[in-house]
Parts: sequence; structure tokens; C-alpha cells
Amino acid sequence: MRRQASSSIQSFISSSSSAARPHSLALRTASCPFLSRTPSFVATRTVACSTHILPSIGKRNMATTAVNPNVMGPSSSSSSSTPASSSSAPELPDPLVSVDWLSQHLHHPLVRVVDGSWYMPAMGRDAQKEYASQRIPGAVFFDLDACCDKQGRNASLPHMLPSPEQFASYMNALGIHREHRVVFYDGMGCFSAPRVRLTFKHFGMEHVAMLDGGFPAWKAARKEVEGGEGGEDQGGASTSQPEASSKPSEQPSKSFDPQPPPNSSFVYSMDAIRSNLPSSSSSSPSSFLLIDARSQGRFEGSEPEPRPGLPSGHIPGSINVPFTECLEKDEKSGVTRLKSPAALKTTFRQHGVDPSTSLPIVASCGSGVTASVLLLALERMGRESNVGLYDGSWTEWATEGNPMAKGK
Repeated sequence: MRRQASSSIQSFISSSSSAARPHSLALRTASCPFLSRTPSFVATRTVACSTHILPSIGKRNMATTAVNPNVMGPSSSSSSSTPASSSSAPELPDPLVSVDWLSQHLHHPLVRVVDGSWYMPAMGRDAQKEYASQRIPGAVFFDLDACCDKQGRNASLPHMLPSPEQFASYMNALGIHREHRVVFYDGMGCFSAPRVRLTFKHFGMEHVAMLDGGFPAWKAARKEVEGGEGGEDQGGASTSQPEASSKPSEQPSKSFDPQPPPNSSFVYSMDAIRSNLPSSSSSSPSSFLLIDARSQGRFEGSEPEPRPGLPSGHIPGSINVPFTECLEKDEKSGVTRLKSPAALKTTFRQHGVDPSTSLPIVASCGSGVTASVLLLALERMGRESNVGLYDGSWTEWATEGNPMAKGK
């Protein structure tokens, strides 16, 4: 039975979601094929990985060439598998790129597309099945619940940031290296993909952007999609998925080496949050602002948390900025997008947060996913530094015997 979700989440779901579509592709548990962006054939690579990782089905769809002769990527006259130099790579104009920008650069050898969809259980959607059914051509799937730290105290927490070694291994399985320009999307428009993008940024990936409006915007623009069986048209120029070629994969010239995060102070621990709690016995000001992306009801304790047994409420001293209020729905297309920088500044100030404050701004939510929407919003407003993430968020805080507040 589906659990009760908060009213603001339900409102967001109803405007953005669609029913998950079944597929007949078997999930493998011992190997992970990944996209090989070679110009003239489709290939797969077998790598050791977690049994929870969905095979990255983003193989080039040969059947789509009648729709778009460039769907296979660069011209087959280029026989080298070595990626083009970074000097020839397209520049990402903003934390967000438009559907037209991605459509224009989709088949550039240094552009990669990542489906970062993830849904809460109460949403009734299956991100892996939806990816298998329909996706942007060439996209690979990033599983938040597979590429994460499950060691020690993090074992009981959902999708905590992975270790450098875990992340590097996952990137190599997906065929992504540091020179790539990576564009992320999800099936809601702007929900979980910001978390995946944040993970890439955390490990030093410089060229990363969100697709404005996500997959719903791509389909609303009638852009080509691949996946599924039988070429069913479900919003774009959908075509059937071909069998993988048995020809050995041509590998990129570079691999993704594990490196420590360039900004180790970005992630805030529970102890750091505790040290910032307001105290009646001390007049010391807070050392940072803690903002919470959950709905008002969950923050105030008047609505239940979607995770069983987890009480609602908030960390004392934190400020509620519901992530849904950073989004706006296009009434014509029905697509949900991140607001403009000016509108975002207004939203934050209405909730008592000055985006230009000299204090660090640390984002929290239920499990670190929608907090990333707030961090993306701050970046779009021009604030990319002096920010942080409480990765454990409310799930960790509320299960560790910490002080909890209710009301505003």
C-alpha cells in the first residue's frame, strides 16, 4: 500500500508525473553494459558492479537513422575512438541548458546525457522501468541507490554520497570521464537530477548542467526518444531498441581516476549541525544558515514523513524553503521548470533567506535529494561558493536522538 505523501509533493507529482511503463528488458545482476559512443556501431562492455545497478541501456538506436541521420553520433568517416580535444567541446552556457541546446549538441563526442530519475515510494513510479521504456537517445542511467556509501553508520541511510573509489568505478562503467560535458535530466522536470549533478560536481566534474524542464520538456518539444519495444510513440519520435552488437567495444582514451573531493568542507556532518544549534545559554550567532527543502507540513510537524516510523518536524534554528516553491509550471506545456534567478531571489527572501548573506548556506531535506534543488537554485542566482549540504538530512537527524522542533 502506498504511503501518504505530503500535500505539496502530491501537487508536484500530479502536475509532473506519468504512469510508469512496463518493459520486457531483463535486468542483469552480474554485468553492466554501458554506452559506447563509437561512430559506426553499438557495443556493450561487461564490468563488475553492484547487483542494484541497472544496465545502462543507452545503446545507439540504428533504427532511428531514418528519423535523424546523425543519431549514431559523429560522422562514420571519423574512425578514431579517441575523444576530441576539450578545446573543441561545446561550452555549457548555464547551470541549465535548453532542449534546443541539447538537441544541437546531442551527438558531439564529448557530450554525455544522464538520466538521474529517482522517485519516493509513494509516487508509484519506477525510474529504471521508465528509463528502459523511453529515454533521450544515448542516455545512461545513474542509480542513486546503487552509487552510494553503505559503509558504517551510512548503511542505514539512503543514497549517501559515494566514496571517490565508488564514484570512479561507476563513472568508468558508464563510460564517462572528466572532459565530458554532462547533461542531467529526470522524469519530473527538476526533482532528483540536481542531486546526481551535485554528486558529479562534488567529485570535481566541472562541465555539468541540468536539462531545463527535464524529460517532460524534451518530450513536449517532440524531440526524438529511444527505448521500448515496437516503436510506440509516447510523446516523441520513439523507435524500437535494437539488439546490441557483438563487436568488441572501443574504449575512450581516458578513464575516470578516483580523486578526493576538491572541496571537502562542502558536506556538513551531523556533528557540525549540532554545533550550530541555537542555545538559550549562549548569545553566539549561528555560524551558518540551515535551510530545509521539505514541505511546510513536514517541517512544522503537521504532516507525516513518507518514511515509516520517522517523525516529522525540523532541526531547531533551520529555515523552511520548500523546493516546490523554487519551481514553476508552464501552463501551456505542463512542464515544471526551475524559476528565473529574479523569481528565485524573491522566493528565498519571502522565506527569510537572503541569498547574498555572508554566512554559509547549508541545505537539508529528507535524505539529501531535494536539498540539491535549493543548491541548484542558489547557483542559478549566482551563488556557487560558500554553500554546503547536510547529506544525512532529516532522516539521520531524526533517528539519532537529536533535538527536534515543531511549528514554524
